[in-house]
Amino acid sequence: RNDDYGGNLLHRFERSIADLAEAALHHGLHYELLIIEWNPPAAHARLREAVAWPDALLDVRIITVSANLHAEALCLGWEYEAKNLGIALARGKFVLTSNADIILSDALVAFLATQALNDDSFYRADRHD
Repeated sequence: RNDDYGGNLLHRFERSIADLAEAALHHGLHYELLIIEWNPPAAHARLREAVAWPDALLDVRIITVSANLHAEALCLGWEYEAKNLGIALARGKFVLTSNADIILSDALVAFLATQALNDDSFYRADRHD
């Protein structure tokens, strides 16, 4: 959502996707970036128009959940509903869920590019602020 959550969110989001695009290009990572824009505020531009999208991004899909659907779903929040929707709609064999302003380390992107993930494993990474 383009709602400035936490302050300067649009800039943080743009930095996150620019870093992903650069690291993925460098390491040869093929990915789908699925963005769930949950109940976007009517007073703000949608992400598709508001973001300065890097040319190097590969497969990007934006799914918008309308205010009507949000109301019908009786959501008490939206973060995990959005993540679950993204997981359900993802086309890849493996899924990484994240927040809009998370920057993946170069080492993580390099590892993902090796395609050495195991089907029968659950992976997690600690966050470093």
